[in-house]
Amino acid sequence: MARSAIFLLPLYLLSSLHPAHGYGSGAPKSQCGSLAPGHGIPAKDNSNTPYSIKLNSTQLSPGVSTEIELTHDGSDAKFKGYMVQARTDSDDSVIGAFEIISDDAQYVECGSVPQSAVTHVFSEAKESIKMKWKAPSDFTGKVKIVATFVKDYSNYWVQVPSETLEVSESTSTGIQFPTEAPSAEPEPETEPESEPEAEPESEPESEPETETELGANERHSEMHPIYKGCGKRKSCFGYPNKCLENNKCELAASWKPSGDHFEFEMYRKDGTGKYVALGFSKDSKMGDDLVLACASEKSAELYWNSGQIDPTFLSADAGIIDYKYSSEDGAIFCTMKSPSLLKSGDYSVNLNEEQTILLAGGPRIQAGKLEYHLPGKKLAAAEPVLLSLVSSAGAKSDLLVKLHGLFMLIAWLGCAGAGMIMARYFKQTWKGKQIMGADRWFQAHRLFMVTAVILS
Repeated sequence: MARSAIFLLPLYLLSSLHPAHGYGSGAPKSQCGSLAPGHGIPAKDNSNTPYSIKLNSTQLSPGVSTEIELTHDGSDAKFKGYMVQARTDSDDSVIGAFEIISDDAQYVECGSVPQSAVTHVFSEAKESIKMKWKAPSDFTGKVKIVATFVKDYSNYWVQVPSETLEVSESTSTGIQFPTEAPSAEPEPETEPESEPEAEPESEPESEPETETELGANERHSEMHPIYKGCGKRKSCFGYPNKCLENNKCELAASWKPSGDHFEFEMYRKDGTGKYVALGFSKDSKMGDDLVLACASEKSAELYWNSGQIDPTFLSADAGIIDYKYSSEDGAIFCTMKSPSLLKSGDYSVNLNEEQTILLAGGPRIQAGKLEYHLPGKKLAAAEPVLLSLVSSAGAKSDLLVKLHGLFMLIAWLGCAGAGMIMARYFKQTWKGKQIMGADRWFQAHRLFMVTAVILS
């Protein structure tokens, strides 16, 4: 009997465990609706929250930004994790776009809306996080910023609301409030601080999650910098298609807004004596497009591409700043900042406008001299994108090209060949045997040849 009890005890303990999911390196898209962490423990009452959302202005014009700060009430109630959204007061739908200005922040794309939510990157305790929110240019109405604050595994507050933010055409710049004013409201709630004092008992529960988070951060640090933050802190594009999913790209590029500039990164796996370049186009074809290249150790290079020929060198300056070039294990990697208007002589491109991204690589002959990209070493984005919004730039589908090749094979190896066989070998065999007033061989021959023409 004792042996049976010892055997059944582990099974009982396993059956009593409840699944819980913590997000130490940021909340995923699956939490866009609830904004709740998967800790398996009920959230705390928002009426007693030690955290608040400060707005730099409560009235905005459409298309204007305001600064937001996630913070606490002055106690020692720091928070480890968070997720923040803007929602309309009318139907609670997600609206607007955020701009991160903190290192401990990354974007979450909710409802296919780029930069529609922000979450943490690291699990360290923080006193405040600042960011900006921009109202859509075609929206007027009332909005609330809602955020989830996670103090530790057992203590978190879900969808803590801000003051109502009114987006109105009549407001030019918004009403600015002193930073001290918003902090006056949470003060009456400081009395319940006695409740968090009993929290040290629950702290050990958060330690296993922290260890997992540290392991995830260590693995994240082993990535090449080009892959870090893709889709969350910056937009990325890589060749071959879908290579970013397993961090195994031959060519890759990333971009994100940085004040009045754009930060670009370019990477090539086999980069010795070669280049990787970004083209900014209005369509998915190369021709009459400005090209920014990572090839030189000294400076970025700007080219003009007129079509399927070697690009024409324009400038090694063009307002590019903070250019850095590195080469390691045969791979090249460049980082740089470009002005919003990239210009050289009569050639220019406005990076604030929608652009179809073209990525290519080829041999570099010498300074200011690039060869036409190698066969296959190119990729075009599926559609134009705004570089100022962090999003996923998918590649243009090559399904039509593959179908064309398949139909050509069927037409000329199948139908055309069968048509010639009918005329060569069945002309005498089926002589005199007719279908619809013509010999069988001729009807079959005509059917195959017409099909070959149609499939071509």
